[in-house]
Order: sequence, then C-alpha cells, then structure tokens
Amino acid sequence: MVIARDPGQSVDYVLEEDRSLDPKDQTRFKIKFLTNRQRAEIEDNIGKMNKDGSYELRAGSYPMDIVKLGLMGWEGFKNENGEDVPFTKTSGTDKASEKSLDYLRPAWITELANAITEKNTITEDEQKN
Repeated sequence: MVIARDPGQSVDYVLEEDRSLDPKDQTRFKIKFLTNRQRAEIEDNIGKMNKDGSYELRAGSYPMDIVKLGLMGWEGFKNENGEDVPFTKTSGTDKASEKSLDYLRPAWITELANAITEKNTITEDEQKN
C-alpha cells in the first residue's frame, strides 16, 4: 500500500558517514519532501536553450536548489571547535540560506538532495535514528 507524505512535515536524516556513530554523536538534518510544483520548477531550471541555439546545463545548481528548499534545519552539527553551527533561512522565506549551505560539503549536499527527492531513500529505521 502506498502511503502519502506531507511535504511540509520534516523528518530526521543522518548522513551515511554518521550512521556508524553513537546516535548522540550523529548530526540530524531536518528535511522535508518537496511539493510537486517545487520539484517541477527546479527540474524546469536544470537547463536552458540559449539564443544561439546552444543548450546550457545547470547540473551543479540542481542539488543546491533541492537542498535550499528541502533542508529545514539541523541538530548536532558542530564546527571544528565543537560549537553548534547555526542554521539560518533566507529572510522572509522557508529556504535555507546560502550561509547555511556553505557549511555543507558538496558530497553532503548531493546526499541530502537525493534523500529529499527519492521516496525510498529514507527507511523506517533511518526515521527512528
């Protein structure tokens, strides 16, 4: 049976590299699933046809756009001094700020983007973590 997901409800996601750690030492990213409209708008912007007939692919921006819309916060994310890294949103929106995204490694952005967009990425066990 298929089960509907509320795109506004966040779930915890633990990066693969943190899953072997004790749960109290894991960083928990609060992610939500995108609405169909949000996903379509992102996909529409993957590439564009230029006036000269060439096609421009924005593959690098695609995961960033997904995470900007789907990342709602984090818990247990520390800097090199062991201090909590603040999560901020773009003023007047529910989008993660560029400053928040700059704290993330490219591989983490890719993994989070996949988790946000792929229904099967988050298992029941991961939700319990």
